[in-house]
Amino acid sequence: MLEGLDRFFPDTPAVRSKAAGAPAQDAQEAVDEASSLITRDLQAFLKFWDVDLPEDHPENFYMEREWRKFGNLELASCLQEVVAPPRYHDELRTILDNLRARGRYLIGEVELTSILE
Repeated sequence: MLEGLDRFFPDTPAVRSKAAGAPAQDAQEAVDEASSLITRDLQAFLKFWDVDLPEDHPENFYMEREWRKFGNLELASCLQEVVAPPRYHDELRTILDNLRARGRYLIGEVELTSILE
């Protein structure tokens, strides 16, 4: 996709300014935004691996089960438990207390469970 965008719209200016959230003013600006989105929100999170390798193969190190997200993760009102190293528990309690103080309703207490670092 990126190669196609670059081929059909090769004249991307080196510096461009724009108000955040404002609509694109022309096709070049729309392509620049699409390229940025693809690079930042999609390509940065792609992981490739040989799907034919068994899970216990020493070169199959991409099979860890993880998820990634660009930006902040919104906490759901039904949040019940947070699993984190103990050194983050006080900071997490402060965050949760601030959410409650700002009117974000969290159902019940949130349990902080420890994991090893």
